[in-house]
Amino acid sequence: MKLLPYALSLAVLFTLTEPARILSVIPTLSRSHYIDGRRILLELARRGHEIVSISCFEEKDAPPNFTWVQIEISSFFDAIPDMKEELYKKMDFFRGQERLWRFTNQLSEYIVNKPILKKFIEEDQSHFDLVLAEEFYQEVFYVFAHKYKAPLVLLSTFGSGHYISEYMGNALELSYVPHEFTDLYGELTFLERAKNLAYTAFDVIARKYFSLEEQHYLAQRVFKNLKDVPHVADLERNASLILINSHFTLAVVRPYLPNIVEIGGVHIEDVKPLEKKLKDVLDGAKNGVVLFSIGSFLELAAQPEPFIRDVLNTLGKLSQVVLLKWNSDEKMPVNYRNIYPMKWLPQNEILAHPNTVAFITHGGLHSAQESVYHGVPTICIPFYGDQPLNCKKSEKMGFGIHISNLTESNLNNALREILTNPSYRDTAKELSRRFKDRPMSALDSATYWIEYVIRHKGANFIKGPKRNLYWFQYYFLDLWLAVLTSLWVILKVLKALLSLVFGKKEVVKASEKKTGKKVKKN
Repeated sequence: MKLLPYALSLAVLFTLTEPARILSVIPTLSRSHYIDGRRILLELARRGHEIVSISCFEEKDAPPNFTWVQIEISSFFDAIPDMKEELYKKMDFFRGQERLWRFTNQLSEYIVNKPILKKFIEEDQSHFDLVLAEEFYQEVFYVFAHKYKAPLVLLSTFGSGHYISEYMGNALELSYVPHEFTDLYGELTFLERAKNLAYTAFDVIARKYFSLEEQHYLAQRVFKNLKDVPHVADLERNASLILINSHFTLAVVRPYLPNIVEIGGVHIEDVKPLEKKLKDVLDGAKNGVVLFSIGSFLELAAQPEPFIRDVLNTLGKLSQVVLLKWNSDEKMPVNYRNIYPMKWLPQNEILAHPNTVAFITHGGLHSAQESVYHGVPTICIPFYGDQPLNCKKSEKMGFGIHISNLTESNLNNALREILTNPSYRDTAKELSRRFKDRPMSALDSATYWIEYVIRHKGANFIKGPKRNLYWFQYYFLDLWLAVLTSLWVILKVLKALLSLVFGKKEVVKASEKKTGKKVKKN
C-alpha cells in the first residue's frame, strides 16, 4: 500500500503533455456558445499551455499565457440584418434549416471582415500545436488547422447531430435517434421514423451543397494567400476529435467512436456566494422561488405583447417569489410584489439554492443541464433550434412540462402541476444523481482528450474509417448493384441457353409435322 502514492505519481507523469500553443476560434456573440470553451481554455492555460483565443469575450482575470484577439460585434442584428424580422417567425423544418445556414453564413462573412481578424489571418504566427474551433456552421475557421499544419479539435456546444456523425464517420442511427432540431423523442412511430429520415437526408445533403459551399468560397477569399486551401468539408472530415455538450443520462443512448467525447455540463462551475440582497430574497422565500429566464440571447421584453402579458399575469398570482430575467432598459409594463426583475441573474447559483422550486426556461441545452444538475423541475417554452427537442425530453423523462403554445391558462396549469406534484422534483433529483455520477468530470475529460491529441500528433488512429467511405459504399449499394447485375447476366445467359436448346427441339418438331418424316438426329 505504501507504493500506491508513488505508482499514482508515475501514472500522472506519464500522461503529462509538454506545454503546447493552442489557437481557439469561438467568435460567436452568444455567451452560451462561449462558456463551454471558456472553462476548457482556462483549464488548459492553468495546466501550462499557451492559449490564443479569438472571441467576443475578454477574460479579464486570465493568466499571462492567455492572449485575447477581440472580435467586436455590438449585436447579432448588426451582423445579420434579417435576423430581427425573421428570428421569431415559426417555420417548418426545411425553411428553418435554410434560415439557419443563411444566418450563420452571413455571420461568418461579417466576422472574417473585421480588421483585427483580417490582420490575424494575413499574419504568420510562429506555430500552433492544435486548433480548437466551435462546431456551429462556421467551417471557414477550420482553415487555421491547415494553415498551421495542426490537429483540429471541434467543440459542439449544442450536443451531437446527425450531420456531425456523418462527417465524423459515426453510425447514423436514424431509426431511434431523432434529429436534433425537431421535437421527435422516445420510441419513434412509423411516421416519425419517416420524418426523421427525410429531415436528416435534407440536412446532410442540403448542408453540403448550400452551407458548406458558401463557407468554402468564403475560405478561398479570406485565406487567399494560402495555396491549395482544402475544401472545408474535407477539413471537418479530418478533425481529430469532437467534444460534444451532451451526456447519455439526458440523451438517447447511442454508440460513439473514441474521438467523439461527451462533456455535457462542462460549463457548470462550483457555486459562488450570492450577493447579500439576492441571498436575502432567496433565504426569505418561505413558499419557495420560481426562476424565469429564456436565455442570454432571447429577451422577454422583445416578445409580443400578449406573450409578456400572459407571463406576468400568471407569475404575479403566485405565492412564490419570482426571480425574472428582464434584460431591457425599459421597465416592465406591470409590477407585481412577488416578481423581482433583473437584467442579469446568476442562474447556476439560484438553481443550487434549496428554496428554488421551479425553473421556467426556453429549453436551451445549458439551462436544461443546469436544472438537472441541481435537481430542479422545469416548465419549458421552446422557440427554435434544439429547444423543442430539449423541452420534449424534459416532459418524456418526467422532470418537466413542455408548453408549445404559451397562454395564461397553459402556464397557470403547468405551474400548478409542477408545484403540487412531487414526482417532478423526485425525478429531477434522481437524474441529478445520475448526471453527476462519472469516472471523470466533464472538464477533466475535455482536457485529457485535447492533450491526448497533442501527445499523439493528431491521433489519426482513433478516427473512424467510415469517414473515407462514400455513402453508397457504407450502405452496400455498390455491392447490391454488383450482385443484382451478376444475377441479371446469369439469368440472361440461362435464358439464351434454354432458348437455344428448346428452340432447336421446336424447330425439329415443326419440320417433322410438316413433312411427316422423322428427322434423323446426328
